[in-house]
Amino acid sequence: GHTQNSTALFGSLGFLSKKTWQRIVFFLIILGVGFSRMYLGYHTPKDVITSLCIALFFVFFINQLHDITSVSNKKIALFLSTYSFVILLYALMRKNLSNADLTQFHDCFKAVGAGLGFSLGWYVEPHYINFKEQAVAPFMQAIKLLLGLLLALLLKYGLKALLGTSFTADTLRYFILVCFIMI
Repeated sequence: GHTQNSTALFGSLGFLSKKTWQRIVFFLIILGVGFSRMYLGYHTPKDVITSLCIALFFVFFINQLHDITSVSNKKIALFLSTYSFVILLYALMRKNLSNADLTQFHDCFKAVGAGLGFSLGWYVEPHYINFKEQAVAPFMQAIKLLLGLLLALLLKYGLKALLGTSFTADTLRYFILVCFIMI
């Protein structure tokens, strides 16, 4: 999850970046996260390389699809939602196996919620909200940033206290959190 998420985020930022130094920084962050997972003993090189390749494939695929064609945000959101539901079905099937380690599935359900929240936000924000992130004054920009971070942290930890940590709660919590961030 960590390697795949960081690769998806920073790989996408790398594709969007025009400056070489930024691309290098994003690449180093991806490598650092992958290395940290192995260093801490949570994953093997095979795990990290597999998740890195999967994420890079989708980052490249979505980036090329968006650049080459005039694919609408609606179609991309639909693709991301479908992919999230496929992960959900896979996780639901796997968690019921006798050798399943249920502690490993919390990240999977969080990823499903985040993917669905991202999909919805990807479509809703530009079509219905179109929030202008630039403030007139730097002071107001800082206030907006701090307020957004505070609300995101409040949602993340407040919803955890309210909903608990079941698979359903993890999915719902990350769905709401990422919807808030995107929208």
